[in-house]
Amino acid sequence: MKQDTHGDHGPFLPSSDCRTPVFKIVIKIPLCDYTAENGATEFWPGTHKETPILCNTGRYGDKSLYEPMLAEWREKTEPEQAVAPRGSALL
Repeated sequence: MKQDTHGDHGPFLPSSDCRTPVFKIVIKIPLCDYTAENGATEFWPGTHKETPILCNTGRYGDKSLYEPMLAEWREKTEPEQAVAPRGSALL
């Protein structure tokens, strides 16, 4: 089952319309090999710069907000799958 596209955390300052410094780092450690066949995590390079659009609506995590943004990003690039052996650390 494929998981919907989503961010891994909410905004640092939800009521602010300015960009904030990095305040969290997500580390994924696969317990089995990440392969295209078993559904490795997809990353959308550059979309982290679009989070103010998602956060400032007050509807962070709302799937309907991601689709328009991702439609624009599909014109620029495709997502990349994180293929990695188990025990790796993906930042």
